[in-house]
Amino acid sequence: MDKDRLALIKVYFDLGLKHKEIVCILEERHGYNISIRQLIRILHVHGFYRYKNPTDDCCRIHNARTTILRYHARL
Repeated sequence: MDKDRLALIKVYFDLGLKHKEIVCILEERHGYNISIRQLIRILHVHGFYRYKNPTDDCCRIHNARTTILRYHARL
């Protein structure tokens, strides 16, 4: 994938633009012609999530620590 295109997608995504707006800007200003579906795939492959709940990661870490502590308590 073109690094310039990915950088542009990240900039516009971080600005909070909608998928359709990003696709239009990429085509009109930069000459990249991609579909909305392709944009969504690119975003997910590179870990860009608009609505990912940050507490999910914290819960996963907490649960792992709890499991380890319980394991060591049995020893």
